[in-house]
Amino acid sequence: QIRTVEGFKVVDRFGANTSSSLHAKPSTSHPALSLILPTCNAAVAALGATGKFDGLLVLSMLYQENRRFSARSATVAGTPKLIARGLGQFLYDTGKSLSPKIEDFYNPGDAVYATVRYLLDYCLKSATEKGKTLPKSTILGYAVMMYNAGPNRSKLAYYDSLSVVNKVNGQRTNVTCKKYAREINEHYKKFSGSGTGPLTFV
Repeated sequence: QIRTVEGFKVVDRFGANTSSSLHAKPSTSHPALSLILPTCNAAVAALGATGKFDGLLVLSMLYQENRRFSARSATVAGTPKLIARGLGQFLYDTGKSLSPKIEDFYNPGDAVYATVRYLLDYCLKSATEKGKTLPKSTILGYAVMMYNAGPNRSKLAYYDSLSVVNKVNGQRTNVTCKKYAREINEHYKKFSGSGTGPLTFV
């Protein structure tokens, strides 16, 4: 199934830059709220994530992963074989392990749906199993950290570790999983114009 996102044309998938207006910092007037958020909301509803997180969190995650909302974005994470692709910045093995797997990493609609599916079925499920006694907002915070580092670590303490950092184009960024999730929470606040976000942290 070919999924579409309002504001993206076929040419965007094959190398053209997205509109410069999409490169703006998060705000209540950001064009992504009308061009991309409806697809995020549709994916949340279609995949059964309603009540667990909303489309605006997904949009905030996409912005953190891909500040220019470029459907053709590709960055090296560690080695040349580990290339993060598309709006959701999925590694090949991760994208192919999803059910259903990602067929087109550079299709923006597929990327939005894959982001919701991975956050819900893998990250949130894992965080919930590991943090049964934690508030739901804290578990969701860990789930977002897992989106960044993978959900297969045995202890939640791993995701709080200062030694766990992003790599972009093979270089350590000194952004920990927790800082990554905190930044997403801040994007959410700015997109929504709210003083609070959906994530809390221990």
